[in-house]
Order: sequence, then C-alpha cells, then structure tokens
Amino acid sequence: DFIDGFYADKVPDASATQIKQVGAAMKKFYQFLAKAGDISAQELSKVTEFIEIGVESGQDMLDFY
Repeated sequence: DFIDGFYADKVPDASATQIKQVGAAMKKFYQFLAKAGDISAQELSKVTEFIEIGVESGQDMLDFY
C-alpha cells in the first residue's frame, strides 16, 4: 500500500523511476532483515512479491494521474 497508495498519490512529482527506486530500496531493507535473522526466508519471499506488485500498481497509478 505504501508504493501504490501513499507514494504515488502524495508525492506530486513522482516518476516511474522513483517508484522503482523505492521498491528496490525496500527489497534491500527486507533482504537485510532476512540476513540478520529478523524475518524468515518465507516472509522475505512474500514481502518481495508484495513490493513487486506495489511497484507495478504504483506505475499504473502514475499513468492514471
């Protein structure tokens, strides 16, 4: 919901590139959490999929605006 809901809606000059960068940063953060043992590999897989969907939806929202 952050990427496609908040970010695409609240950042007035958001671009597709920025949305991809936000998604990449979030993936790296969750990979760090997995490596540190704070989340499981299964949780990482789920959140990575959720981020990818959010990036795609966020880009679609930009096309809508």
